[in-house]
Amino acid sequence: MKPINAIALELLDVALKIHKIRAHYRYGNFVCHIYTLVIVLVAWVFFRADNLTIALQYIKTMFSFNYADF
Repeated sequence: MKPINAIALELLDVALKIHKIRAHYRYGNFVCHIYTLVIVLVAWVFFRADNLTIALQYIKTMFSFNYADF
């Protein structure tokens, strides 16, 4: 099993590759920036969390918009 930091680094690597891709339509650059921001925010959860279970629970809470569990 990979360490949590390795997973976060892989996410950041994917974000960097996606960010370098320039789409040929008008809002392509904006979409790449938003996608990169979301990937970086998710990757920081893995850096902060003590284990994978806590990280996945935190991400689930982030995207469920149900902050009662938080």
